[in-house]
Amino acid sequence: MSIATLPMAEAPTIDYAATAFLIVCASLVLFMTVPGLALFYGGMSRAKSVLNMMMMSFGAFGVVGLIYVIYGYSMAFGSEDIGGIIANPFEKLGLAGTDGLVNPFGYEGYGNIPELIFVGFQLTFAVITVALISGAIGSSSPPGWCSPASGSPWPTSRSRTWCGVVVCCPAVSPACPH
Repeated sequence: MSIATLPMAEAPTIDYAATAFLIVCASLVLFMTVPGLALFYGGMSRAKSVLNMMMMSFGAFGVVGLIYVIYGYSMAFGSEDIGGIIANPFEKLGLAGTDGLVNPFGYEGYGNIPELIFVGFQLTFAVITVALISGAIGSSSPPGWCSPASGSPWPTSRSRTWCGVVVCCPAVSPACPH
């Protein structure tokens, strides 16, 4: 049998409806996070804490966005398992190798979306999780303590720890397929 007569496997095609749906859903969650939570928590706090609460939501977006892009997605959705707790954070470090198609829905034949769209979709939930937690401690702390401009440890150490342990850990996170 020659190679020319072998049937060629069909390349997976993009499901444009599923891709558009994920983009719309990610943008709605993003609007809930950055202006929505910032204004909501700012309105619930004292007048002197409004800017502090808004900056915590913006700070969470920046810190978690960087963490998730660098190693968080790989920890959550990588294929190599480390002890059943996390995936290998170096497998897709910095989103390397995420230019293909994925099928997160599990249906054969449709639901193929670009993996970078899926990364953005999951990133919005990682951001809103940390922003919700930051709102829980914001009104009980002195003004400026949690603001990224104050040089406080909140945007870096606590956001990084929460994102790394809870959001990006497949053993804890219900969004991860492991």
